[in-house]
Amino acid sequence: MSEELKELSDSNPSLVLVKIDMGDYNGFQAVVKQVEELVGEDGLNILINNAYFFPPNSEELDTLTPEAMVLAYEVNCVGPLFLTKALLPLLKTAAAGDSRQAAAIQMSSNVASLAENSSGKNYAYRCSKVALNMMMKNLSLDLTGTGVLTTAMMGCPDPEITLKSWCKTLLETVEGLKDEDSGAFLRYDNTRMKW
Repeated sequence: MSEELKELSDSNPSLVLVKIDMGDYNGFQAVVKQVEELVGEDGLNILINNAYFFPPNSEELDTLTPEAMVLAYEVNCVGPLFLTKALLPLLKTAAAGDSRQAAAIQMSSNVASLAENSSGKNYAYRCSKVALNMMMKNLSLDLTGTGVLTTAMMGCPDPEITLKSWCKTLLETVEGLKDEDSGAFLRYDNTRMKW
């Protein structure tokens, strides 16, 4: 856990850190219990799955291994799917409440765009994030009518943008999500990504 995040949590009582191992699917129910204790009967309005694993030595085809491909897929796609599934009852509770809406955001990447891939390389990471996008699209269809919106959003590849500015814009985008955004691949600033 980053020291910066811990310091932020220490100074802000409304920010509670819950540790999650995205490869420990059996541990997800303990996470659900912790979240349930925090949100109570209101349910969970927003889940932002920000799993990131870039296996070492997986950038070049010559050094890529099957193990790197599988591990990236497990952490970057399978983990977020099953964490979303585990938290789905809490999201549906929020969607059925006063807010009438909840969202499961899957943090993707600009390198997951097939249309924008002009450099190759990074097989494990790219493929795992493309799989994440498909998982999100499936969820968006399966959850139609539940009030739980599901989108994939890419992070911020621009090093000139501060983390604070990026987070502010991302949260504004999440707050402004509409039904037609469910199943979309969005940038953090609510512009559409090419598949």
